[in-house]
Amino acid sequence: MKTAVLDANIFFHIWILDALLTVADDGLFEPLWSDEIMAEIRRNLPKAWRHAQQPKLTRSWAQ
Repeated sequence: MKTAVLDANIFFHIWILDALLTVADDGLFEPLWSDEIMAEIRRNLPKAWRHAQQPKLTRSWAQ
């Protein structure tokens, strides 16, 4: 199976992310991301989306 790294910028465009994860769910590729990519998302998501709050993101993703 092919793999693809999903960079942080993909996670800010939900329609693109949804399409990529749907295709991955169908088994066409395996999505990958690193801890550094997830840290970048946690850092920048509150700036891009006012409803995202850093403490909530940290708690939710730590589980």
